[in-house]
Amino acid sequence: MNKILIRAELSVLKTFASSSVLKTGNGDELTGLSRIIDSELNQYYVPYGWLPGIKIYKVYHILSTD
Repeated sequence: MNKILIRAELSVLKTFASSSVLKTGNGDELTGLSRIIDSELNQYYVPYGWLPGIKIYKVYHILSTD
């Protein structure tokens, strides 16, 4: 039995919302600007936020079944 295998995985992920937190250089949160950015990004993320992915794994079997 070959102990090393290559496995591939295809996926599609759906983004439902965006949540941003913006801060100034001294750590103060910019909540108003964060809300505006979230509102703008959610207009695109909710209807169009599909992220395709491809993963390739190199698998080594430690325990053999033969």
